[in-house]
Amino acid sequence: MAAPLRLRDEKKGVIEIIDDQPTRVWTDEDRTFLQEISHQLGLALENSQLYSTIQKELSERVKAERETLRRNNDLSNLNQIGQQLSQLVNQQQIFEIIAPLVQKMMNVENLLLTLVNKDKTLLSFPVCLVNGINNNLAPRPMQPGYQESMLEDRKPLLINRNLSATLAEPKIDHSNYLPYSLLAVPLLTGDRAAGVLSVFDYQNEDAFDQVQIELLSSVAAQVATALENANLFNEITNTLQLIENRQRVQSKVTDAVAELSLKGSAEITSFLESLAQASLCERALFAEINNLSWQIVASYTSPESNLSETTSVYPNVEAEELVEVMEDLEKIGWHSRLLSNASEPEKQWLIANDIQSILILAVKRDNKLDGFIALEKHASVEEWKVEEINILRTASEAFSNTLIREDLLKQLRGSLSETENLYSASHQLALASTMQEMIMAVISSFSTSEVNRGEIVLFDYNMEGRISRMTIVANYSDDSTKPHFELGHEYAVELYEKLFSSASPVYFDHLADATIDEILKEIFQDQEIHSLAVLPLWSVNVQTGVLLLETNKPHRFSMLEKRTYPPLVDQMSTAIQNLRLFESTQIALAETELLFRISSGIANSSSMEELVSLVGENAMPKNCESLQLYIASDARSSQSPDFSLVGTYSTGSEQRPSGLKLPASALPFLEFPSSNPILLDDTTDVDLPVVSQTYFRNAGIAAAIFIPLQTATNPVGFMLASSTKTGVL
Repeated sequence: MAAPLRLRDEKKGVIEIIDDQPTRVWTDEDRTFLQEISHQLGLALENSQLYSTIQKELSERVKAERETLRRNNDLSNLNQIGQQLSQLVNQQQIFEIIAPLVQKMMNVENLLLTLVNKDKTLLSFPVCLVNGINNNLAPRPMQPGYQESMLEDRKPLLINRNLSATLAEPKIDHSNYLPYSLLAVPLLTGDRAAGVLSVFDYQNEDAFDQVQIELLSSVAAQVATALENANLFNEITNTLQLIENRQRVQSKVTDAVAELSLKGSAEITSFLESLAQASLCERALFAEINNLSWQIVASYTSPESNLSETTSVYPNVEAEELVEVMEDLEKIGWHSRLLSNASEPEKQWLIANDIQSILILAVKRDNKLDGFIALEKHASVEEWKVEEINILRTASEAFSNTLIREDLLKQLRGSLSETENLYSASHQLALASTMQEMIMAVISSFSTSEVNRGEIVLFDYNMEGRISRMTIVANYSDDSTKPHFELGHEYAVELYEKLFSSASPVYFDHLADATIDEILKEIFQDQEIHSLAVLPLWSVNVQTGVLLLETNKPHRFSMLEKRTYPPLVDQMSTAIQNLRLFESTQIALAETELLFRISSGIANSSSMEELVSLVGENAMPKNCESLQLYIASDARSSQSPDFSLVGTYSTGSEQRPSGLKLPASALPFLEFPSSNPILLDDTTDVDLPVVSQTYFRNAGIAAAIFIPLQTATNPVGFMLASSTKTGVL
């Protein structure tokens, strides 16, 4: 017997009842019973199916709710990560929160954050988590690997099985062992990959799925954005700081230059203080370089530092030391070093002075290195920036210009003072009426000079044009107790000619070391003369003498003195020539006046005695005591006539009577015609004739001058000027 099984009015099956007895006859009750059973079973199956469907729907709904909850949780975590990352502007802070956030979201204990530099040559690993523990990995150069490939194609990488067969490298940066599963996503900023974020599972395969790819990609995007924002913030901050530093440096340097222009190098300490404040250094100093020796001229030490004003500072520099410093100052005008990158000699020098960073700026005059300005940082190891150096170089160049300007001003003042002194001395020289006053005028041209003695020595020349006499005609000394030669002293020509004969001035700062004759050194030493200037006096092309300027103690003749003395000596030479010309003119006028007076007296005289007295009173030779006039007895009879005494004149009371006769034989040396006087300095000379010696002895004449008198060729007589002393004429 069979009955259909219906579910929701649809035939879904058949219920059969089979009896092994063929004689069995199914009754209506049996059929009704089977139909009821079929109906009830259909209802039961329908209820069961409905329950199963409901359970499945409930399960799927729960699963969907769980997935939604997880997604919401992930979104919440992503939002939390985004909020935290957006608040950070420091890369290190970003690196510190990446590991716990990724651990929480991805449920992993192993991750690696890789960043590439701008040149794409170096990989760094700021975050490395191994089994939940932070590790430090050193940067490495780029080489073939999965991270380098991802930086190129900028696509996520998921490997859940067989990493050794998939990856080209035998090991990864994270560990020496390959994981079972690897998920890596690029950090994208625009169209550039800045790095790679990788997570690893060392225990399970198929540890990561598509959802986690999306989740890790979202995290990587936020990390990349945060790092880019941090970079931009740092760049902006650095730019603003650079601008602020530049403004500070420019402001301080401008103030320093303005103060320098106003006050000059005398206020160099204030100038160095401004430079120290501009560069934020502990000490600034200015040093001069002299034969590779550094000598501190001025320095400023910040009161906020622990340095002492008297601390250290630069030793004498030998030629082989700090060569780099000197070369840089000569070539580019500045030199900067950190303690970490200095050469060994310079490093030792920096350590000795406790300097971490230094900038040295050249100070040049006439394109020659004259000194430097050093800016020292003792606490900071910050490297000097080129822009900062260029601004500070403006200050050093301004200081160089100030020194040059002050040198020019000093030279100008010196030139004006020199001109004024030269004018004053020249004026005094022009007003001088004696040679001694001329010496004083030259010496007084320098109020600070140690020259305190002077001599004018004039030369006489013989017929051959050689110096025959060197005579002191004037001298001056501010200390009369010092030994010196008197006026009229004659220097030995053979000893002094080489020293005095010079075309240009000669200066001896230390006579003891001079290359002159040892005898001269002894003479100068005896006179206590230590320094000497020999200034030649020239007239036209002839050296007329020398001016000697002397000191009683060692004196170094300055360039100013060497420039001033020659023009004054030239003027002195002219003045001496004018003075001598004036004196000779005066003498000539006096002689002319005397001759006129004598001629007038002769014309008016009435006797021979009066005539002789007139000549004796007005023209008696020096050191003569008597004058006698002898007239030839017969001027036409012989060239050696006899003579008669017709007139005498004596400075004493004793006079010889007139009328005495003198034979020509007594004076054989007197021959006519002759117009040249005859000088006998010693009448007892054995070379004179005996008759003459007898005459002179009887007449009491020790020295005599014979002046022949004649008209045309006829002898008239002679005048005899005599003295009772020998060697005085």
